Amino acid sequence: MPKKLSVRGKMIPEKVALRSTNFGELSPRELDVLAFVVAGLDNNELATALGISRRTVEHHRMKIHTKLRTRNTAELVCVALLRELNKLEGAVGRATRQGVDAT
Repeated sequence: MPKKLSVRGKMIPEKVALRSTNFGELSPRELDVLAFVVAGLDNNELATALGISRRTVEHHRMKIHTKLRTRNTAELVCVALLRELNKLEGAVGRATRQGVDAT
């Protein structure tokens, strides 16, 4: 039975949880933009932080949404956080199998 995922007590829609999370398709700059989006920066703050124009930030965000098949920022953040959660669970599982105390 698949795990039920929730954020702050709200169930994550299965269609979001199962979306392609092929982050390997993202360029290094798109990964930078994604990290700042997840951190909560708006386009103007992000542009200032990266030293690029707001319009370039918008272009990167559009490309990220296309590649990850997300429709809005909430879905984008959800997909990014699920990826990190899966990486963490994988690391804990590997450590446990190797006899390392993961706590």
